[in-house]
Amino acid sequence: MAIGSPSRSDDALGPLLAGRLAPDLPEWVELLVDFQLQVEHALVLERAGLALFIDAQVGLTDTFLPVVSD
Repeated sequence: MAIGSPSRSDDALGPLLAGRLAPDLPEWVELLVDFQLQVEHALVLERAGLALFIDAQVGLTDTFLPVVSD
C-alpha cells in the first residue's frame, strides 16, 4: 500500500517507491497506490498476510525501526 501524492514532492515517497518496486514484485504481491489512506483500505489490509508502510520525514536524525506483530 503506497500512499501519497506525486503532485506534492514532500508527500510522494509511497507512489514513487511503488513505481520503482512494481516491475520486480512477484505476481502474488498486491500493490495498492492511492492519494490518502481511507477507511475502506482496512478491508484490503484485513485480507493481507503482511502490510508494509513506508513514510518519510524531513529532519529525522535517527533511523526508525518498525514494530512487527502477528
